[in-house]
Amino acid sequence: MIVRDAMTAHPECIDVRGRIRDALRKMMELNIRHLPVLDNGELVGIISDRDIKGYLLHLDEVLDFPDKAKARLDAQVTEVMQSDVVTLEPEDSLAQAIDIMLEEQVGAVPVVEPRNEKLIGILSYVDILKCVREYVDEEPIVANA
Repeated sequence: MIVRDAMTAHPECIDVRGRIRDALRKMMELNIRHLPVLDNGELVGIISDRDIKGYLLHLDEVLDFPDKAKARLDAQVTEVMQSDVVTLEPEDSLAQAIDIMLEEQVGAVPVVEPRNEKLIGILSYVDILKCVREYVDEEPIVANA
């Protein structure tokens, strides 16, 4: 199986000038955990709910100082995003993708076209689990005797 078979095509993204508040809202509304970050259509980073949580919870005084919390939510996604992005190509094997995700300790990897590096999808651990689930459904269940 290859990445193209499992990835989510045309993923939701956020502009590099977007705010953390916008990223968080989009993630919550769409029930997703990762957003590729684009600058004029070019992939420049990825932001996860884990990145945002770490950023917002980093200040103990956020609860005591609501203005600081608001300032953090209004910061640009560049404050939090991972700019050193590992990518996959659509023809990469799913096994290779899993190895990369485990090695890099990431829950999702953007998928880009090899000829122009344009974002065409994202592969998340949820996408991989869906493939595994389909495979398990196809396998006969054999009881241990």
